[in-house]
Amino acid sequence: MPERKKKFLAVSMWVCSLAVLAAACGGDGGDGAERQCAVEALEAGTYSFEVSKVVDGCAGGAVGELIGDGPYEFDLPSYAELQAGPVDMFAELPGIGPTAVRFELEGDEIDVSLPGGNVFVVLPLLEGCLAEVSAEGNVCPLSASAANATLVLTLVDLVGTCGILEPSTPCEVTVQLRGDRQAE
Repeated sequence: MPERKKKFLAVSMWVCSLAVLAAACGGDGGDGAERQCAVEALEAGTYSFEVSKVVDGCAGGAVGELIGDGPYEFDLPSYAELQAGPVDMFAELPGIGPTAVRFELEGDEIDVSLPGGNVFVVLPLLEGCLAEVSAEGNVCPLSASAANATLVLTLVDLVGTCGILEPSTPCEVTVQLRGDRQAE
């Protein structure tokens, strides 16, 4: 076999091996890969969530910088409660604060939404600036006591004196969180 064909074959095998390895790894590294939720294992309780990633599509990243790292503590319903239908609770959401939140079972995830529709939020460090915000997302239980969550905040409008903050609205900020159930 000529040397050129040997090199081509070696490179082709190397590329194929990398492709097979990448496909076998899977996981949820925030890259949109398939993730495995264990929604049946979810136990009710108070969970403490830390922000793991913020993707800000508003005002060049200025809105995402207003979201703290956490912890954000709120109660999650059990799988049994979710099977009976949507569960409304109060939760402290990143970028919004305490508000009514609806948890609803949807396949192997738990959908999160605001049952009352949009909320108005005073933006930190910008007194006199109100943001009209909608929120939706999901919770992916990893075990009986751990969960990942993704929350998409849509900045619908700004009202008041907002200084240099002038994003094109609507715009979105996606917040990824990692949480654990607190000991009773």
